[in-house]
Amino acid sequence: MMFKFFFRLLFLALSSVAIVLVSCSDKREFYNETQKFEGDLEWKKSDVKLFEIPIEQTNEKCEMLLSFRCATGFLYDKMLIRMIETAPDGRQVDRLIEMPVRNDKGEFYGDKGFDIVDIEFPLDLAKSFDMKGIWKFSFTQEMPFEESVDFPMELGVILRHPKNG
Repeated sequence: MMFKFFFRLLFLALSSVAIVLVSCSDKREFYNETQKFEGDLEWKKSDVKLFEIPIEQTNEKCEMLLSFRCATGFLYDKMLIRMIETAPDGRQVDRLIEMPVRNDKGEFYGDKGFDIVDIEFPLDLAKSFDMKGIWKFSFTQEMPFEESVDFPMELGVILRHPKNG
């Protein structure tokens, strides 16, 4: 009898924690997609990560972030990434991004778990899209002298409404 009571109490406590965690998710996000790096946790120069984002609302500002997950064995202080943005009408913008991964003390930016680091890097905090349709964002690693970079796990794009919007 006492065992059932404790089991039910434990179940109730775990359910409450799960509900709180789900309710704490960022409701401002309207796009959040990640892609894994295949193979042995490496990002080859030839590996293009492509995100096709359907845009329905135009000329509204949003926050655009790059999410990067890596293992703590990641060796670099920064990651050089080429982003090519392609509008539905074919217009392109080519941008080289220098994303910091570690600070001057060698500590990782972002949220660090046991052996995984999650970084959200702002690409544009006032991004707006001037036409409806599928916008494409492709990403390649551009680290000099490196054909591949070891220990990345995932790359993603997040779009969210601004805090005051």
